[in-house]
Amino acid sequence: MNLLVSVRNFCLIVFSAVFLTACTIQLVPSYDKELVSGLDTANEKALTLFSALGGGSTKSEYSTYKDDYSETVGKLKAMQQRAETRQIPPLAKRLKKIKFVSQLCDAEDDASACVNASPRQIGSAIDVLETMQRTHKDNGLSDDLVTGFETGFTTAIQQALFVERALER
Repeated sequence: MNLLVSVRNFCLIVFSAVFLTACTIQLVPSYDKELVSGLDTANEKALTLFSALGGGSTKSEYSTYKDDYSETVGKLKAMQQRAETRQIPPLAKRLKKIKFVSQLCDAEDDASACVNASPRQIGSAIDVLETMQRTHKDNGLSDDLVTGFETGFTTAIQQALFVERALER
């Protein structure tokens, strides 16, 4: 009798394990290869720009870099738009409406940031580059300013790339 109960329990555990692994619940958006590729391209362009500005740059030299700024920011905005418009899984849509979940990820204004964090991080990278562009145009850039902007940009883009690459499974 004891053996029969043990076998039954074992079978229940195995069946449950097989059943549960077959039923996955998706809470985050699907991996988007094109988004990751676009972010990599924009990151490379931005790092090339930071490298070119490495010793600082005067206000009068801004026109030399204007197209580089526009191209990099434009690519990032396109990738942000792509990330914002991708489908959020249905269960995640319901979870984001729960106030507790929104507070957990510090996204009370936009609870979708809990399950789709990349647009916000890409937005931070864009903000850094646009601020650097305005500063360069209006006042020029010192080496220290370039380093500070690069640090802010790198932090934001690395977070976006980390999240996006983690979605590949």
